[in-house]
Amino acid sequence: MVRKVVKDAVICPECKQVKERAVEETFCDYCGKQFDPSKVSIDIRLFFKKDVDLNHTDSLEFDSHACAIEWLKSKPKKFWKKVDFLTLPYIHGDEALEFLELLK
Repeated sequence: MVRKVVKDAVICPECKQVKERAVEETFCDYCGKQFDPSKVSIDIRLFFKKDVDLNHTDSLEFDSHACAIEWLKSKPKKFWKKVDFLTLPYIHGDEALEFLELLK
């Protein structure tokens, strides 16, 4: 997931207490578009084989099913040979038809 700090935290120099939290914006891992905070993102998690990188996982966030599918399709076979398994998002109701259509 791509996060960008748009405002740094304000920390008291004497007591080191956080006075104001940092403000972050989140961007799609495929298209780079900023997430709409009112929408739910599409999460995919990759778990790599132990011989590739012990206990290594990647968490990805996408702003749409289309971006998630395109990202998955864009990776070469060589990349997928390193992946042990991945999690896909839950798909509800009418979204299932849209998601299946994108797989074609």
